Amino acid sequence: MGNSGSSSVAAAAGGYEVNPKSRLNDGSRDNEITSEAEQHSSHLEGMEAYSEGEAHDKDALTGSPIDLLSIQGIAETKRKLGSMAKKLKGAPKAMQEMRSGVAESPKAQVPLDNKQVHGSMIVLGTSGAGKSTVVQQVRNHRTKFLETKSTRTPYVGLIHTLILGNMKNLVQKAIGLDFRWVDFEQRELAEKCAYEELGKDDLSTVYELWQDHRLREFYTYESSLGYIHEDSVDYFFDKIPSITKEDWLPSVEDVMRYRRHTASPNSCRVSFPDLHRPNEMVHQLTLVDVGGLREQRRSWHHHFNDAAILVFVTSLSDYSCILQESKTSMNALRESMTLFRSLLHSRWFERHSVVLIFTKDDIFRKKIQLDSIGNYFTKAPQGVKGCNYDTALRFIKQRFSSCDPNPNRNIHTGILDTTAEDAAERIEEVLHAAIIETGLKIRDAVKAREAAKAAQAASLPPIGAKSSRLMSSRRGSAGTT
Repeated sequence: MGNSGSSSVAAAAGGYEVNPKSRLNDGSRDNEITSEAEQHSSHLEGMEAYSEGEAHDKDALTGSPIDLLSIQGIAETKRKLGSMAKKLKGAPKAMQEMRSGVAESPKAQVPLDNKQVHGSMIVLGTSGAGKSTVVQQVRNHRTKFLETKSTRTPYVGLIHTLILGNMKNLVQKAIGLDFRWVDFEQRELAEKCAYEELGKDDLSTVYELWQDHRLREFYTYESSLGYIHEDSVDYFFDKIPSITKEDWLPSVEDVMRYRRHTASPNSCRVSFPDLHRPNEMVHQLTLVDVGGLREQRRSWHHHFNDAAILVFVTSLSDYSCILQESKTSMNALRESMTLFRSLLHSRWFERHSVVLIFTKDDIFRKKIQLDSIGNYFTKAPQGVKGCNYDTALRFIKQRFSSCDPNPNRNIHTGILDTTAEDAAERIEEVLHAAIIETGLKIRDAVKAREAAKAAQAASLPPIGAKSSRLMSSRRGSAGTT
């Protein structure tokens, strides 16, 4: 943040100020971060660890190979993927080019003879990346389940609890840093929020505290440095006057902005009409949303067998955030890169189509102007205050693309604000590209199997030929006798 912003917040916090450069993951930090990640390298049980360090670009992550999933030998993986890539060489242009970070929709291409796709789309990523929001966007777009009031009504109490909890955490953090309140009355309100049980009637107290511009600045500063992970705090705080009305009902956007950790796997069945033959073919896929905390990744492999497409979700705004469950200030975006690399090296996904969705682009655009990504990644674009959005985005995309061991695999990429009005359409655009690519792989596999059967049949003698030769040989031997 600039000098003026930093100084004002520092003054409000009683002289407290954090230098963003202290979060730089330089060589001295790499060993510490690598050590922590290696402690969590066995998050999926019953799998064989990958040990070929040369397959990992040491600069791409934390300076040494890190594996959160089991992985096959890289030579075998490359050979298989290379063979598969040759079969797909004629894939449509829509699967080979990107438009503004999103794979071009194949709608305008020549109709394809891709096959129907069944199975699941497994949605993976670190905690807080926006996986559940992506799934909800697609589900609501297809089934309109949030259009009914009865579906949104349970979120009234959940959003009340979220607001009260967020203000309690914010005020506790401010008090711990000797934040200077406007007057004694404000301090009493803050201590009430921090140390007493709060209910719906206390929402007005929360809103009164939120009117203090210095508390807003403190929130912005702490959020930019990654200390506050909840990205909808200010959105709901600003809506408190409407939320406190008796007849208030959350909108679809309110539901999408409500954040909660996924405690257990959730799944929903979704039908995707084929882009080329919508009246003839419908792809039946199950969206599987699993928790992204480290301890939850141990059970991920239970959902891998039925996976037809891998969807990986990562938050752009995490470049300055600390992983919530980390004990050594592990950078959240760096952890996401590590996890993505491990998945792509895994034997489970060596033949799968991959979708990479970058979420929270709107937050990233604001943060990157105040806090340079160079403060957290050694070879990232530098800046005293902030840095250019396009340059920073290009750096992040390159780091993720370097995670794939197969240079011929096309990763379908989408960049979006998951709460925007057109979010569902943009998500489905990249999902459709991956579905068609998967259908082409199924088609090629069927053709290869049929060709193998035909070749095998051609190499066998005609039916009865063997018995005729045997009878002839017997007659010959009998005549000689």
